[in-house]
Amino acid sequence: MNNIEPLQFQKHQHLKIITERGAKYGDAVSMVYIVPEEIPHLTANYPIVLTKDNKTGQFRLAVLLGFEDGENLFLKDNQWQASYIPLNIQRGPFYPALADINGQQVIAVHIDTNHSRVNGDEGENLFEHNGSPSELLNYINTVLTCLTSGQTTGNDFIEKLLQHDLVDPLQVNIEFDNHSKVFLEGIYTINMEKISVLDKEIIRQLNEKNYDRYISAIDSNLSGNLSQLISLKNKKLAALAS
Repeated sequence: MNNIEPLQFQKHQHLKIITERGAKYGDAVSMVYIVPEEIPHLTANYPIVLTKDNKTGQFRLAVLLGFEDGENLFLKDNQWQASYIPLNIQRGPFYPALADINGQQVIAVHIDTNHSRVNGDEGENLFEHNGSPSELLNYINTVLTCLTSGQTTGNDFIEKLLQHDLVDPLQVNIEFDNHSKVFLEGIYTINMEKISVLDKEIIRQLNEKNYDRYISAIDSNLSGNLSQLISLKNKKLAALAS
């Protein structure tokens, strides 16, 4: 069970954070939410899609890491097999929350003290001896700030796509080398045919916010990165069969 609380030097100065990768640290996930600012870093490796929360109906940007629950094909021998790790993986046991300080909204770091990365003996310190943030904590602050601001951008980006009916279901049937099959559903992509016939003023509005670059990156890399993910799955299946 999670135990999320505001991070405080007086209470948490003894804690350490394990930073190595591994399934036991929560890295074994098949999909992770992203923010638009990450897209330029993600396009080299990951299929970028939209997914819909069944309870709220809200769309979110995400990347596919595997084809079944708990499968992360980029995780091998406790190493991440890509140059960029999504921010929602990097944040580990930390969560952002907005706090009002002197009338200004700032990011307050919260920590799940029950997370498998959190302990008192092994890993990196959160604080220096004088109470100042460690290098790790400064980096986590940056990650959480990017995620918070990026969520605002992401919500607006998706709102614009939905407003112009540009989001379509993506249904993919895959047969792996061992003849096992998987049917991907519950994911969505951008309808590029509709993009091509949009009114010039709508195009201008999208370009003004650099949304055209996000759209192009998502579309142009989806097929190739999905093929790369299938290749990783085939290698895993072959290794299991040998």
